Amino acid sequence: MNDLYFRPFQRNINPEDLLSLINTESADVLEIDFLSLLAKRREERRIWSQILELRKDEYETLKRLYTDLTSSKPKVNQEIFQPPGSYQEGVENQLQRHKNREQKLLKLKNEAEDPNTLETINNLIGMIEYEENLLEQIGTN
Repeated sequence: MNDLYFRPFQRNINPEDLLSLINTESADVLEIDFLSLLAKRREERRIWSQILELRKDEYETLKRLYTDLTSSKPKVNQEIFQPPGSYQEGVENQLQRHKNREQKLLKLKNEAEDPNTLETINNLIGMIEYEENLLEQIGTN
């Protein structure tokens, strides 16, 4: 068999795992926007705005990856936004969401063997790491 035409099976990630990340988009984006309104200092509002843009980019990348893997757009059941009881509770929610997304992406990274998928996940992890720095700035203010 000619190796030029033979491509061994490359295990890829389960699209359902991507859906579990995408399902949080609506509630997540609304909570970040809500927290930006509750922030008392201009610097915190600016940081929330940066986080919001990053998060939107992350979700678009996740949806694009899902479409690339399945050849169809994701059909999701969005979580319903529940406003936090306080600003601090919202910050803690975002820190927890961040940790959950990071853990899921690291799991997907370990499962992915396709180089394009792996590159996309690594880019997402880079975005998450930058976002973590921004969240830490809010947490220490």
